[in-house]
Formats: sequence, C-alpha cells, structure tokens
Amino acid sequence: MKKIFALVLVIQLVFSPLSIFAEDDTSSNIEITESVFPDALVREMLSECDWDNDGVLSSNEQSSIYYVEYKEGMKDFTGLDLLPNIAGFSAYGITSDSEVELDLTSLKNLRGISILDCSGIKSLDISGLTNLGSLFVNGTSISELDLTGMVSLYSLDVSNNPNMTTLDISDSKNLTYISIHGTSISSLDLSNVDELYELDCSNSKISTIDISDFENLYTFKASGDNLVEVITSDTGNYISNGDIVEGYTLDTCVTLAASTYQAGDEVVIPDTVTAIGYFAFVGDNTPRVIEIPESVDNVFGNAFYNCTNLDTLLFEGDSIIFDEYSFTGCTNLSSIYFSGSAATLAKEEYFYYSDTDEEPYLIREGTFSGLTATVYYPEGDSSWDEVIKGNYSGDITWVAWDPSIGIPESDTTGSVATVTVSPTIVDTAANVVVSDDAISGLVNSSEKTVTIAVDVTNDVETVKVKVSSEAIDTLIASDVEEVVVECGIASLSLDKATLETISASTSGVITFNVETVDTAILSSDIKELIGDRPVFDFSIIDEEGTTVSTFGLGVVTVSIPYVLADGEVAENLVIYYLADNGDVEEVEVLNYDEVNGVVTFEATHFSSYAVGYAEADDGISVPATGDTFNYTFVVCAIMSLGAIYILRKKRSMN
Repeated sequence: MKKIFALVLVIQLVFSPLSIFAEDDTSSNIEITESVFPDALVREMLSECDWDNDGVLSSNEQSSIYYVEYKEGMKDFTGLDLLPNIAGFSAYGITSDSEVELDLTSLKNLRGISILDCSGIKSLDISGLTNLGSLFVNGTSISELDLTGMVSLYSLDVSNNPNMTTLDISDSKNLTYISIHGTSISSLDLSNVDELYELDCSNSKISTIDISDFENLYTFKASGDNLVEVITSDTGNYISNGDIVEGYTLDTCVTLAASTYQAGDEVVIPDTVTAIGYFAFVGDNTPRVIEIPESVDNVFGNAFYNCTNLDTLLFEGDSIIFDEYSFTGCTNLSSIYFSGSAATLAKEEYFYYSDTDEEPYLIREGTFSGLTATVYYPEGDSSWDEVIKGNYSGDITWVAWDPSIGIPESDTTGSVATVTVSPTIVDTAANVVVSDDAISGLVNSSEKTVTIAVDVTNDVETVKVKVSSEAIDTLIASDVEEVVVECGIASLSLDKATLETISASTSGVITFNVETVDTAILSSDIKELIGDRPVFDFSIIDEEGTTVSTFGLGVVTVSIPYVLADGEVAENLVIYYLADNGDVEEVEVLNYDEVNGVVTFEATHFSSYAVGYAEADDGISVPATGDTFNYTFVVCAIMSLGAIYILRKKRSMN
C-alpha cells in the first residue's frame, strides 16, 4: 500500500483547540515587515494569519501557525524561526520550468517536510534540521540530500527522484520506513538502522540488499529488474519476488517468477490461492489471458508488473481488495472482467475515518491508474455503483456483462498492432501516406485493434493522413474491429461501421484531416463561449473532393490535448460541436486524463470541436440542443492536514 502517512506530517496539530479570544502579551508581538521577514511572499503568507489585520502577529496569532506552505517564488525564510510552533513544510507542483534552490536551514524547528511533484526543485538544503522526523521528497530534480545529524528521522521517502544516485543514512538509526522507489540509487547501507519495518527499493538501481537484521520487516518491495540478491533473516514470513508477505504461505499466495512461464502458456492458479502477491507476474513473458480463481480476495500492489503481453484478466471472486497500482506498466491490458460483486465498506482496515465523518472513505484508490481499458462488471449488481467505479481511477470504460457467457472469444484471440509512419513536414503541416503494404501488415497481425501512429513534432498544427480506398476495403474485409489514427495533435478511433460508411461514400485516395483552428476567425459569441481554449477541425475527403461528415451507424472516438488552467477542474470540462451553419451543440466528455492532459469524446459527425468549461452553477445553456445536465457530487477522500477534501463530480447528459 502506498505510504500516504509520509505525506501527512505533524501538521495535524493545526486542528488543536486555539483560544483566539485570550488576552495577548503584546510584548511578544512580531511586526510583519520587510526588516523582519525579507521575502514578500512570506509576508503575504503571514498576513493571512493576521486575523485583526493590524500588520502585527500577536502571540495567539503566532501560535496558530504550524506549517509553511511553499509558494513558487519564495526564496528567503528568514524570520520564520521566530514563530515557535512551525513544525511542517510542504510544497506541491513546482514545474520543471522553475530553477528552485530550496534552503530550509533557517527553519530549525521543522519536524516534517512534504514535497510532491516538484520537478522544478534542483537542490534542497536541510542541513542542521536535527529535529526532523518525517522527510517526504517525491518527484524533484535533486541529486543529493545531506542527512548528517538526522538522528530523529524515522520516515524517509525520496521516491521518484531520478537524479539521485546516493543516499547516506548512517546517522539515522531510528528509521522505520524507507522508500527509494524510482531513483538511481545503486546501493543502500542499512547497517546502522536499528529497526526497519518497511523498505521500498522498487524501480531503483539496487542490485543487492542486506535485510537480515530486520526480523520485524513486514514489507519489502523491489521490481526485480536490477535486484539479484536479497540477504534475509529466517523470520517465518514468505519472501515473494523480493517482497515479504506476512501471513501468507506458498499455498495461499501465488508468486510466479518470470522463468516459470512463457508467453502464450496457460497459467492455472489453484483454488487454494487467496492472494496475488507483489510482483507475482513480471515482464513480457506473462500469458496474454489470465483467469484468477474465486478463492482470491486480495491483489497486492504491482501484482502485475510490466506485463506488456497481458491483454485480458478475469476475476471470478467476490469483494476483491486491490492495492494501488496493481497493474503498473501493463500497457496492453485492455479488458478486465469481474464475475462477482465489488468490494464494500465492510473491511475497516482498508478505510480511513476522520473525526467528523460518519462514513468511511475508501483510500486504496488508483487500482487502475495509468490504464486505458474496458472493465466488465455483472449486470444488475448494485454493488458496482458510480462511487466504487470512481475509486478505481484510470481511463476506464465500464460495461455491464453476463458472467455466465464467459470471456468473449475476441478477448482471447486479439490485442493491438501498430504501424508508425513518418510524415513530410512543411512549416507546421504534416503530410503522410500510409501504404497498402502497411495496412496489409496490420491485417495480417490478426489483431482486433490496429493503430496508425504518425510521428510528428510538437509544433505541428495540421496533420493529413492519406489512405487508399482499397486499403479501407482491406480493413473492412478483415477481422479488424477498430482502427486508431494517432495524429500527434489528436487521436481518432474508428469502428467498422464508420469504415463502411467511408468506403461507400469515397473513392481513390482518402485523406483524414486534423487541424488546430485559429480562434481569430470565430464569431464573437463563440469566442465568448470557449475563451482561449483550443478548437480542432476534423474532416475526411477523397481525391474527388467528396467529404464524409457523418458516419451512419458508426461513431468516432476523439481524443484531443488540453491542460487544465489554474482553478479549473476536470469535471466541468465540456466539448462544443461547432456546426458549419453556426449552431453550437454540447457533447459529453467521456474522460479526462489528467496525467497526459487529454480530453476524450465521441463524434457522430465531423466539423469543428472546441474545449469549453461550464461551472456547475453558471447557468450556461447551449443553443439548439435541449440537453440538460445532472450533477452528482461525491466526496472521495479526506486526508492530509487532518483532512483534504477531494470533490468529484460526474456529468451526465439526458
């Protein structure tokens, strides 16, 4: 399980009762001036704690400040050492465009540091912070950390710092949790550590590790890509591919080393197995289809790790509990089938309660993070509600199915084939011709989904992909069910009905056009509606000038790039169809991929489409559609700073 507690620092003290009405000792007042606090952003932050707006921090106001939340541009923390209760420091989302050298040495009383997704931080100076107990530095560009004298440190997470090659923890004997996941650290000396409970070396450069002194170590993670030797103690726990699984034995926890199976082989998991352990299936030698028996009720994190050959999974059991990132690197996993009910709130050990909540909230979210797949659940099973589905994350299409019919044959025989083509680029326009031989090669792969990937640069604004009508007919006559055209600036996914409509309406060479539209040519009303968000034009035309703008019974799934602006949330995104006659229609957003910044929707006709944004209460009405909107608000998680509230909203169209 992802160690969220590394993010939740001693900052919860902020919820301690404060007597803001007690009389202040004015002799201890601190003026919020440049002479005391030289950094303007620090003064701005402190002014938010100046309740009476008198430009002075009284003793009560001072005692209410427990942590520093970094704002980009802060450089000098001088003066903050005068505030007696500052114990925590946090920073989030400092981009790679920044060149931040963070010096926290003046914050002598810090007991916790949390830095997340800050690729713009190039260096971090924490020397002399001997009171530090928890250090979480994730996703930065730093190459080293000086932990000299860090005798109080008990939790250390330096995950996802690829430039970090060494780590000296010789002074930190009280460490109980260490994570170097995603670093370039090749060796780690644990000899001075007294009692370690959790160690994560996954996706690092560690080749050998000695954990023999830690009899109470209950979690040890490693990807196995570089790790060749683990020196362990005889604790009675089971070590699975570099992971110690407490309470599970060889008979109950399946852990298959990559050498025990070959691609295409059938893996039969006995019904005595109750859990799929960490790194149970690793690498591209895994079978393409794996069936998990009814006895399994627990799937550990990274249970399926970099299984690039894995296409289809069937889970036959009920109420299966998943760790986060159970399917890391499974890039071709496209279909997941559940025969039983969803996990409920019955197992309290998997849930987090805050003091003010009557109901628990699932915290093991992110099971499908990074996946683009179709997940099938039993039709009529009310346990698979929208809240539960949302907790799984990922780019998921949810489909109800009848488990009694078994996995469709198409999911046991086909996956994805791709041909990459290089275009001719003139200025910002890319032109590419896909040969008939290339299309034949895709068809001969016997895959159900084929992809034409155009290799373009970031500055391209127009892409033209040319395919012969004969090639389209070849695709129609084959077993191919979907053709994906990756244009760089957008992606088009065409089903067979769409291909048949195109074939019936065109001849000769057919061109798929994708173009970013100059918003200056749009009407003032449309400009006001979409703001400065992008507009794309899509068209299909043959060499005779015949245009295909509608697709009969077919549908095209379109994905276009869009990065949320400051203050925007994905749930409020909309797509506007801009018809040639000037009408505007709102189109439902199927998904927004926040990691890659991509909006996906379905189109039944081609013209121009724009990204829009509609607040829940902004009263926007789109002309000539008659569509109404229902909004459902779901509070999905409460944690960090005592409680972080994440608001999820699902938009549906009636």
